[in-house]
Amino acid sequence: MGEKKRGRRRRAAACQSSTFASKVRYKKARKAYEKGRPVYCCRSSHRPWRGDSVRRCRKWESPRPADSIAGRRARFRRRRLEADAASARDWPAAVETAALLARALAFVPRDTAAALARVRAARARYMALAPEETRRLFLAEAEILSQIGDAAGIRSLMSEFRRSPAFDGRPFEYRVKEGHDTPMVIVRPRGGPENSITLTAMGRLLNRAQAAPGSFWPAFEWQDAQGRRVTQADLHGAPALVVFLIHRSPIWERQHRVVNTAWRRYGAAGLRILAVCMNLDGNELREFSRGFPPEWFFVSAKEAGAIAARVGIFGESEIFALDAGGRILARGLEQSEIIGALRQAFGGR
Repeated sequence: MGEKKRGRRRRAAACQSSTFASKVRYKKARKAYEKGRPVYCCRSSHRPWRGDSVRRCRKWESPRPADSIAGRRARFRRRRLEADAASARDWPAAVETAALLARALAFVPRDTAAALARVRAARARYMALAPEETRRLFLAEAEILSQIGDAAGIRSLMSEFRRSPAFDGRPFEYRVKEGHDTPMVIVRPRGGPENSITLTAMGRLLNRAQAAPGSFWPAFEWQDAQGRRVTQADLHGAPALVVFLIHRSPIWERQHRVVNTAWRRYGAAGLRILAVCMNLDGNELREFSRGFPPEWFFVSAKEAGAIAARVGIFGESEIFALDAGGRILARGLEQSEIIGALRQAFGGR
């Protein structure tokens, strides 16, 4: 009887160790194993716990599947949130939940096909009920398509949006009152009947799709802060980083760490760095650039404005990693993605 109780305690100790709930119980189970006593796995009492590693426990024998129980529960909760909002006729909440779930499928497990199917089904479901709210779903689909570089898909989506009840095209107006309540209306210059905030946002995503990983960097010819002529030929022959930055912004500190890490690793191997400063020009940009290695090129937004718009940059911060032929390998702010792309471009170094 006493041995049976001790065995149950040892199984409980192994159970707690396998879930990392208690280091104390893990140490007790470890000591019991070192003394030669049988310590059994919590999930399979007939199999002895090996003791050389917590991950030998049956619960950790293989990596957790991508479609884990926690993931299924989270998706079920999101579906319930959407269903509850739809049953309460809270269309903004229902549409926003559907858009968030589609983005999560596209950007976390990168299941683009499932994400597009879900967002299109949600559009068909809510178009007749809340056409104004479905604009968010059009934008979510355009964002997913831009991530994979499907410019033709975004153009088709924009045409579909123009024909849908969700289309919000109208002249932009600004109304003020002057004097004795006299209204004054200022219409946007050259504004046509297709002016649409949603279409404008989708057009921006179209530009991003045209500069998605796999496409080539556009041709350019600029003059940097030190008066040097810079063209796309200066970025060919070795991998390069093109950095769009805003001086003294919180994101610039993060960008600076990523670029410095890349320069320390690959600067001696010929890495090229071209920085486009969105908020400095002239003498200010020249002084700012002197704090960096002379091999770096710094240009102003005035010089690079047209190219910035072509790659979907409208005043924000981003980093592009290019290979030696000028092809875009990665874009974003995540150090792991940028450094990983450069490692691949430099042959795994």
